[in-house]
Amino acid sequence: MKVIKDFRFFICLIVTCLYGIVINSLRNSFQFFLGPIADYFHTSSTNIALSSGMLMLTSGIASLFAGWLLDKVGVKKTLQFGNLVIILSLALSFLAKNYHLFNISFGLLGGFGYGVSWGVVTQYYISKKYPKQKGFALSMLANCNAFGLALFSPLWTSLASTNSWKLGYQTILLSFIIIAPINIFLLGKTDKQVDPRKIVKSDSWILVFKNIFSSSKIKFSILASSICGLSMGIMDTNLVLLMKKRVA
Repeated sequence: MKVIKDFRFFICLIVTCLYGIVINSLRNSFQFFLGPIADYFHTSSTNIALSSGMLMLTSGIASLFAGWLLDKVGVKKTLQFGNLVIILSLALSFLAKNYHLFNISFGLLGGFGYGVSWGVVTQYYISKKYPKQKGFALSMLANCNAFGLALFSPLWTSLASTNSWKLGYQTILLSFIIIAPINIFLLGKTDKQVDPRKIVKSDSWILVFKNIFSSSKIKFSILASSICGLSMGIMDTNLVLLMKKRVA
């Protein structure tokens, strides 16, 4: 019986890691597609790089909302909502007529979906479902970003060289549509393990936000994090383009 439980744990962990690799590819591939996207919209790479900073900033804010949503509706519904937002984000990015609409669909909408679908939510249900193996599981999830970058960098480089950025995001979208429902299905009865007495009431959240906005130190921390997230996203995205120019 113990072997079966361990087997199910590894299956769930592998699928969650694959889910993490796909969802993080949304962010990782962008630095390779920056040049082709800028050419497609006939604008500068800086204008397009703004969407990466927006994605990082919005995903951080969305994580707060994800925690509240987890307490209200549970893991499955939170993931379903976040996954639908990501699918909508990618679909609208393909249809964008200018870089302003692209920044909104990819940066704001994509960042919100990313924040609700990854990080807080996945760490929460892995910790709840497998409390004895959560240390190993969380360490694996933390490295999904690096796994995906190492695995798919040659593919993103190849697609970028042929200006096929839309094909790259179509591949991510198709992979996400396949892996996301499987990931949700393997959650099993995770939501039922939550003790109703530990559910945070809405009044408690109101009190938390009141405390946040009344503290100057917390306001400063949020402002600093926002500035760092936005600027780091823009600089990080431009690295591949800068290295290409350096080699040329």
